[in-house]
Amino acid sequence: MAIRVSGLISGLDTDSIVQELVSAYSTKKDKYVKAQTKLEWKMDAWKSMNSKIYGFYTSSLSGMRLSSAYSLKSSTVSNSSAAKVTASSTAVNGTQKLKVKQLASSGYMTGGEVKTTKGSKVEGGTLLSDMGISAGSKLQVNNTEVTVTSDMTMNTFVAALKDAGVSANFDENNQRIFINSTKSGEEGEFTITANNADGLGALQSLGIFAVKDVDGNETADMAKYRELAKNGTGEQQSIAAAIVAAVDKTTSYDSAQLAAYNSTISAYNQNLSTASKYENNQAVVKNYEEQQAAIEKHKDKLDDYRALLVKEQKTVTNDDGNEETVDVQYTDAELADMKQYIKDNNGTSDMDIADKMVKYQEILDAKASLDEFDTANAFVSEAANTAAYNDAKTYVDDTDNQTAYNDAKAYIENTSNIIAYNEAKTAVSSSSAASFTSDAARISGKDSIIELNGATFTSSTGTFSINGLSITATQVTGNEEVSITTSTDTQAIYDKIKSFLGKYNELITAMDTAYNAASAGDYEPLTDDEKEDMTDSQIEKWETKIKDSLLRRDSTLGNASSSMKSIMSRSFEINGKTYSLNTFGINTLGYFSADTNERGCLHIDGDADDSNTSGNADKLMAAINEDPEAVTSFFQQLSNTLYDDLTKRMASSSVSSIYTIYNDKQMSSEYSDYKDKISKWEDKLDYYEEYYYKKFSAMETALSKLQSSTSSLSNLLGS
Repeated sequence: MAIRVSGLISGLDTDSIVQELVSAYSTKKDKYVKAQTKLEWKMDAWKSMNSKIYGFYTSSLSGMRLSSAYSLKSSTVSNSSAAKVTASSTAVNGTQKLKVKQLASSGYMTGGEVKTTKGSKVEGGTLLSDMGISAGSKLQVNNTEVTVTSDMTMNTFVAALKDAGVSANFDENNQRIFINSTKSGEEGEFTITANNADGLGALQSLGIFAVKDVDGNETADMAKYRELAKNGTGEQQSIAAAIVAAVDKTTSYDSAQLAAYNSTISAYNQNLSTASKYENNQAVVKNYEEQQAAIEKHKDKLDDYRALLVKEQKTVTNDDGNEETVDVQYTDAELADMKQYIKDNNGTSDMDIADKMVKYQEILDAKASLDEFDTANAFVSEAANTAAYNDAKTYVDDTDNQTAYNDAKAYIENTSNIIAYNEAKTAVSSSSAASFTSDAARISGKDSIIELNGATFTSSTGTFSINGLSITATQVTGNEEVSITTSTDTQAIYDKIKSFLGKYNELITAMDTAYNAASAGDYEPLTDDEKEDMTDSQIEKWETKIKDSLLRRDSTLGNASSSMKSIMSRSFEINGKTYSLNTFGINTLGYFSADTNERGCLHIDGDADDSNTSGNADKLMAAINEDPEAVTSFFQQLSNTLYDDLTKRMASSSVSSIYTIYNDKQMSSEYSDYKDKISKWEDKLDYYEEYYYKKFSAMETALSKLQSSTSSLSNLLGS
């Protein structure tokens, strides 16, 4: 809006005058604005009501038309610990016999304890190489190959297992890897096998190599090894064949044989240890005495060696300012050059060069002798070395030790003993390879197995869907039979009807409440100017009074409500007998007993939740128990009739959309008309405001000129 400054000359309140002059146009525009607002509110009220009607139409009412809504069954189990059973509408009434032979389980591996090669604790960031696992070790998880890399940690290895399709976790507290399948049953069983020799070592170091499960049966891993041993190729086939051979060979060893083999190995290793200990002490004595010999060899020639290493003598000034003579020795670089010179001129016939080579060799020999002496002297001077020598000397000089050594040496070099040791080692090694699971525990994935009426069924999940029954096996019964009894669920049918009537009552109450609403009288939507003089609370109450009355005495709403009530009071003939809701003890309350807007609500005699009718005889439940087919037929016909009526009322037409009970198209058109009219009157209002402001502006200009002329005349006369 333009900023206007007017009335300065005339002294008139131009704005007020203009607003009064155009008030007729403003009033006309406000009339259409209020009408449009009221229509918008009515459209919202109808949308809300239509949503309730359509919701009832598509859910409760639609479901009641179908026979399946009443085909409700219940099942009981003689041993509830063995199975849980639910019955669908297609289940057959009667008693059936069930045996639970096996429960479903998921494949699970609790790995053995792990450690590093130094015996320290393994963490998520520990490198597999620190556990003695070689880079290039190849494992296969189901059908995915996992290759160990030099930088692979425990965490990245576990991540690789997950990527291969299993659930995995490393528990640092217990130092174990936990692996389980993502699905239960045999279908979800997983395998972790070695694809090369290092891969087998990796499985063993990680504690996840298992040949048998906790029930003593071969694992799925072992079954895969057997398959690969027959049909595999390359190194994968070779390692599988070796594992299978080891496992099969182990089965031929009894505990006594293995004990004998272990005894043979122990005896050989004990003799080997005795011999090794004596020879290790001999080595200590020999090394120490060789160092002593080196000292004796060179100690009298040290001055000669040092003299040969002096290249020249120099006179230098020391820190005290005095001159002194010092020896300058050959540097390491110069000695290296001498070695190279000798190498380059080896075999020369030049006498001068040969003499030079001799001199160089003497210098190099002197350097080597001095180094040998220094090394030996440092070794012998070390107290720990001397103590070790004395202990070793005492040990090797002891005649008992000498005898034990000679006997042990003879034992381990005996050909028969060597052959027996190797045979025993192979046998025990095979046994270990076949059962190297540390304290790992493997649970194999199994399907659930049941027998129903003598027929066998399997399920990977433990839940079976058989002829309308959903059976979840929860406990093995073996050969014990469990009874499953299925019958019509009369309570469920009663609850279905009660729920339907409850939804109907909610809808009919909402419709009657809107239809019987109090009149808003002369209340109309407020303009912005009118709202300025009111509080928010006053505005809300004002608008609520109007909104609550928008569907009052609406013919469309009233006709729909009346039709629904009329249909619900109808009678239907079934097998020659007439039935109505009253037949089943379902009626409205008396006119004076019910509130105005609840007079269309239906109540069930004997309903414990209804204080109005709970004391009456329960005719509905009695009818369901006596003749459920008749009850079902009646409510199907009733709901179909009501459904058809609402379908017609919500059909598409020139003034309403599909599934809309009110004239939404017509209202939208009227809303657009109001919009056009408001725009038209706003244009008129703007035009006449501008028109009158121009007139007053011209008047102000004329008055200004007149005032100026008068002032000039006064000045002339006054002079």
